[in-house]
Amino acid sequence: GIYVSVPSSFCHIDIRENRCNFNKVQHIGTKEIFNLSDNQDMEIDNEYEFINSYPIYYTVDGHRRVLNPLGLDVKSLALTSSYIYVEEKFSNFVRSVLKDYCNNIIFVPTIIANGHDLFNRDLREQGVIYCDIGYINTDIAFLKGDGVMYLDSLHLGGGHIAYDISYGLSIPFE
Repeated sequence: GIYVSVPSSFCHIDIRENRCNFNKVQHIGTKEIFNLSDNQDMEIDNEYEFINSYPIYYTVDGHRRVLNPLGLDVKSLALTSSYIYVEEKFSNFVRSVLKDYCNNIIFVPTIIANGHDLFNRDLREQGVIYCDIGYINTDIAFLKGDGVMYLDSLHLGGGHIAYDISYGLSIPFE
């Protein structure tokens, strides 16, 4: 497959919680975690295509937040996740360009790839504000756990700032 990095300006996030209450204390294994994360409707509207969901945190017994509930004994478990979507105009364009080379295209939000690479799990558990100032756009995100709690892309980048400085100082913009 081919991995394609999706800029934040083509992404949309939706934060969702899925909860499960047990009749008695339940030992949490991989089956319970999978059932909790697999029990969500991924559709939002026709303009976006679902990319992936990323866990932000689990809530144990209604109050304690953990990144990994595996092995815990609980009465209830909730999962808060980021559901990330790509604009269909973007994904359709990429598929049309790559159709002769590969049918298995995996879209990965740039903010997730960069955030997981730059910040270790302990920092992400606390929460990290990530700001990427590009030439045209500036992306701002609040990363928590393995997910994204907030994402915005401003159409103001380093190129705009450099141009304004050169204009203000009457020096050539090169």
